[in-house]
Amino acid sequence: MIRLFGTPALFPNEDRRLELFVVGFDGGLYQRWQEKPNGAWSGWNYAGSANYQPPGLISSLDQRLELFVGGGGLEHKWQEAINNGWSTWFGHGAPPAANPVVSPSIGAPTTAFCRRDDGVYVFATDISTGSGLWYIHQTSPNNGFSDWISLGNPSTTFIVGPSGVGYNDGLIQVFAVGKDNALWSIEQKQIPQPHRHFEWSDWSSYGIAGDGFDDRPAIKAGAEGRNELFVIGRDGSLYHIWQPDLLGGWSPWYSHGNPGARLKDHPELVYPQDARLIVFASGSDGAVH
Repeated sequence: MIRLFGTPALFPNEDRRLELFVVGFDGGLYQRWQEKPNGAWSGWNYAGSANYQPPGLISSLDQRLELFVGGGGLEHKWQEAINNGWSTWFGHGAPPAANPVVSPSIGAPTTAFCRRDDGVYVFATDISTGSGLWYIHQTSPNNGFSDWISLGNPSTTFIVGPSGVGYNDGLIQVFAVGKDNALWSIEQKQIPQPHRHFEWSDWSSYGIAGDGFDDRPAIKAGAEGRNELFVIGRDGSLYHIWQPDLLGGWSPWYSHGNPGARLKDHPELVYPQDARLIVFASGSDGAVH
């Protein structure tokens, strides 16, 4: 088996069997799945080239899984039936080039499902020309995708890495780190008419803690809907902000430090059945903390 690396993509099928994708050091994408809910796992299967970019995995409204991989252009495959069977790869290309000398190339995609229009959204940063954050979205539930749409950059910097996605009242809020090492955000605003039409806010800065950030933020909402956001700093510590009130503002930054080893990669968040938030992160000592 090829050595694996990077952030895996994990999502449940409609029948509750987990589906897992992760990238190998050969640049390939590898897949395995539970053969029954809570049961044993299949062996590893090669699922195509991933260009060393962590994949994004999400479910459409009809519970079919949709898989996306970046690196150059965006590649996409999907379950052709619920819980079963995958399509061949389909290319969505890269955002349009503003500079004829340098072609855009997108990094790791971030997937989201918008409960306000029942559509899948895919966000990716242009990592070659610095043209900022872009997205495509399903033009109707369970259906085809739009062309690339630009969310641009903040006025004083440009977005450098993969994004994280949170929700406020069903509307998407995207967080990403800028070249200035600060955390930035942009969010959907719903327009009453026509139905299911959105516009996006301007970019807002959430500032810097410690020496700033250079990694993908992780966001998760608890049972009451308040978002919690974690991001690893350039100093190897874990930093945290949260919404004290539902749909409200955000707390000041709080440092959780590190476990004696520098943290790296982006953290993973989970709420067990007792609703406690647990944060996992890998360290420079090779352990998961």
